[in-house]
Amino acid sequence: MNRRTFLTTTTAACVSTLSTRAATAFPIVDTHTHFYDPSRPQGVPWPGKGGPLYRTVLPDDWAKVALSHGVTSTVVVEASEWLEDNQWILDLAAKDKRIVGFVGRLDPLAPDFTANLKRFAANPIFRGIR
Repeated sequence: MNRRTFLTTTTAACVSTLSTRAATAFPIVDTHTHFYDPSRPQGVPWPGKGGPLYRTVLPDDWAKVALSHGVTSTVVVEASEWLEDNQWILDLAAKDKRIVGFVGRLDPLAPDFTANLKRFAANPIFRGIR
């Protein structure tokens, strides 16, 4: 066996073993997920109608892709500028323990910023703002 074959073979074996151990040794977290549901009565401000992203995307939809890659939990990042969409995500997180963190969307220049930040930060899932 030459050096190149040896290194290729042993490297592939090590990576495979480490990947298997890593998947069972510690959780893999998706650190940037968006959840939204255009079928809500108020709809969604994003994405726009007619595009491929204009569909319901909830934790179970995310899990269909993520779990097969060993990803077990997620941090949601809010894209909507609607204040109450922050609460909508926190309500989802209360029902779905795969959501381990939430980065909300608040306007630091809004007159009610401090009150809204205190309101949402009272929930330990709320980790900060974008």
